[in-house]
Amino acid sequence: MDGSLDGFIASEVIKQKLPFSVVTDDKNADYILVGASIKADDKWYHVVFGGKDKNEGNVRLLSAKDRTMVWAGEAGDRSLWWGSLRRGGERKVADRIVSRMKDDLFKHKH
Repeated sequence: MDGSLDGFIASEVIKQKLPFSVVTDDKNADYILVGASIKADDKWYHVVFGGKDKNEGNVRLLSAKDRTMVWAGEAGDRSLWWGSLRRGGERKVADRIVSRMKDDLFKHKH
């Protein structure tokens, strides 16, 4: 993965107790997570005018067998908190991506 998002994603998978194991060798994997993290510039007008996320990430979950896409997700790190802009970095991006993955793939629907 481009950037350092993969380490944060692995930590979040464990923290949020997703029902699978993370492996580092493609030969042992049923699925492969690919993607990138992007760090935006720190222009003053992005902060003053509520601009864009400072960190963004996007990932795709692929079947290791035939490389078909099983799931895709993206997230940014920006949020409004008490009227001010709060940033969370790549850890926040990973948290949001893994939360969406958990909801989309593993949430039991009754």
